[in-house]
Amino acid sequence: MSEIMELTESDIKVMKGEKRIAYVFSGIVMAFGLLFNVVYMIMVKDRDLLTLLSADAAIILLSFLIPNRMNKKINKDIREETIQLRKAEVLGKENVTSYEAGSGTLHIPVLGNLFPKLWSQKMRETSKFYLIIERYRYEVGQELYEKVNEKEFVKMYFSQHSDILLRIELNDKPW
Repeated sequence: MSEIMELTESDIKVMKGEKRIAYVFSGIVMAFGLLFNVVYMIMVKDRDLLTLLSADAAIILLSFLIPNRMNKKINKDIREETIQLRKAEVLGKENVTSYEAGSGTLHIPVLGNLFPKLWSQKMRETSKFYLIIERYRYEVGQELYEKVNEKEFVKMYFSQHSDILLRIELNDKPW
């Protein structure tokens, strides 16, 4: 069961955040093009300007088309300004403790006892909260995790064409 709703400013912000990877990928293609130019200018003694310009034109065209094609569905979602609301049942909950990489140090017995701040730091713990909905695990905030119980229904907001999960909310009224 799904329902069509209006797109909010926070939803647009999430969708624009999803578009970034295409621009990063396009930038990587441009960087490789620049590297190609540098290597071509250094290594090739008899330079052909037409070859270099045609390669550069192809790289620039590719760098333009990559984000255009990758973000096509997201741009369509933003233009239409509609999202889908779906009702979903929470099948399970998970609370996973993870540790921040690089936050701890190896404990050395003598030095760790003398200088605990320097030689005996424990890793910082963080908790991640997940709701299991329709065989998928979605990361949520602690507040929503504590409010929702198993076998309850939640509201899930998805973009229509690109199917991006925008947010999950507690179902405050019956369907």
